[in-house]
Amino acid sequence: MCCSIPREFYSTLTYDGGMTQPILFALLVLGPLQMLVTAMGIFVGAVFGLSAAGSWSDAFGTGSQVLPMIPLYIIQIISAPVGLIAGILIGSGLAHLGLMIVGGPRRNFEASLRTYAFSNCVVIFMIVPIIGPLVGGIWAIVLNIIGLAEMHDTSYARSAFAVLYLVFLAFCCAILVMGLIGGGLALWGASV
Repeated sequence: MCCSIPREFYSTLTYDGGMTQPILFALLVLGPLQMLVTAMGIFVGAVFGLSAAGSWSDAFGTGSQVLPMIPLYIIQIISAPVGLIAGILIGSGLAHLGLMIVGGPRRNFEASLRTYAFSNCVVIFMIVPIIGPLVGGIWAIVLNIIGLAEMHDTSYARSAFAVLYLVFLAFCCAILVMGLIGGGLALWGASV
């Protein structure tokens, strides 16, 4: 219901009642989906010859790059729900901070946590290769904006700021990391 009619879902959702329910929803419902998505990503990478190290190999060759990575893949699949919960906690905390910056939160942190936990239903989109993560990511932004506005009884502009400043921050961090990696590779190449 969260993915299909978010405004009605969030307007009827209670903003208190403990953090157990949203965390259990994420862990028991979304966790297995996240494990499936992770396993599918690993499988697609192995079939098309992309190893975890990012190098290309013969898709149906010896598998010499894939087989040694199997223990790492198993750890990735098992730890996927933990990453999901960590992402929900960090994302909802930063979104609540964003609401605090613009004076928007009328409820406590629990309302933001509930918003982020239930909006992660977009994990279902991730099953579709290539386009699924793009559609799911955009829809997660929309769900979080609607959810924060409804749960905190604030304007959509304030909740949009709280969500979009996170997207902007993530984009800046990605650019910074790519710049550091590129600079490091340039220095390493110059020294060889």
